[in-house]
Amino acid sequence: MIYSDITITLWNANGLTRQEIYPIINLFSDSIFFFTETWLLPPQRYATDWIQHHTYGLPTSNNNHGQMGITLLINQKCPYPVYILPPSSPYILSCQLADLVIHCVYLPSYHTFPDSQAIEFINNISLHHTNSSTTNTIICDDFNACNPRLTGDHHSNSRGIAMHNWTTENRLLCWNAELAFDQYIFFDKHQNGREDKSIIDLFFSAHHPTTSHRHHSLSPPSPILYQNTNQVTSSSPHHSYLLTASTIHVEYSISVNLQLIKSTKDISSNLPSIDPPSITNFNKF
Repeated sequence: MIYSDITITLWNANGLTRQEIYPIINLFSDSIFFFTETWLLPPQRYATDWIQHHTYGLPTSNNNHGQMGITLLINQKCPYPVYILPPSSPYILSCQLADLVIHCVYLPSYHTFPDSQAIEFINNISLHHTNSSTTNTIICDDFNACNPRLTGDHHSNSRGIAMHNWTTENRLLCWNAELAFDQYIFFDKHQNGREDKSIIDLFFSAHHPTTSHRHHSLSPPSPILYQNTNQVTSSSPHHSYLLTASTIHVEYSISVNLQLIKSTKDISSNLPSIDPPSITNFNKF
């Protein structure tokens, strides 16, 4: 059982360099921190003293980094042990924290990952408890799926329709619908002034909590603006959920287009100056 608050943050790194991770995670006092689209290849690691586990990305023609990739960072002050579950695919990283099974998922868009494969993957996600010590399952992060009925998004795609059907058939609770309906978490501003927005990052649980829950919109300690010479886009809001049988504080912080950060200079004016610890096997891109 869970007797202390647990904070879980989800962040789409989208190629954020490993040198820039440390000042970002120090904005938060989370229990665990999931990054998707890390682009890391073995044996690369982040420059942080947090405990880290990786579902490494896939190689590309660029020898300096891969594509996809999921990382779990565990705060050494996390009040409960975290156990990594055996990997089953490059699209998921699963763990058990206290009595929770957590599946962090990243599914590429249909341009590189056909919807038929995405739907097959979704249907094969284990929603049942792995053993008698677990009481609930969380499935979260970036599915690249849009559906108005599921989240209030104005966009829809075949993957989103499949996600809605999967949610209904398995009687899952979608926390976007429950606590953050019609609240967009992805914003992309183009040079011509047009702005795209959608809700592609989803949060589900297999069971409804027995205690109260609420949603919070949070802001980081200081404003962060991500930019390069071609495009400017601001970070999306932070969202918090209280989830399981006790008080689980789940905060997902979806950063928009972090590939726009070319160096720490882009964020140094807004982030505290913190030197990362010395990390073994930390290789620069």
